[in-house]
Amino acid sequence: MEFHNGLTRCNAINSLNCSNKLRVSREENHMAFYINGVKVFISPDMTFYGKQTGFIIDSDIKVAADNLLIKQNQ
Repeated sequence: MEFHNGLTRCNAINSLNCSNKLRVSREENHMAFYINGVKVFISPDMTFYGKQTGFIIDSDIKVAADNLLIKQNQ
């Protein structure tokens, strides 16, 4: 089912009042996005610069996290 704004319903998302585990992973030349262990999106080819991580949050969006883990495989 597609929503009017181009979003797609995803069965990997837990219902209201349940937590969800989100993961973004750099895999070769693209990013893979997971929800509760299910790969839901792979970005097109990307060029990466450096090893820093950041977030871009629009002024009308609120984000809350109970646990944030950023790690790098050596």
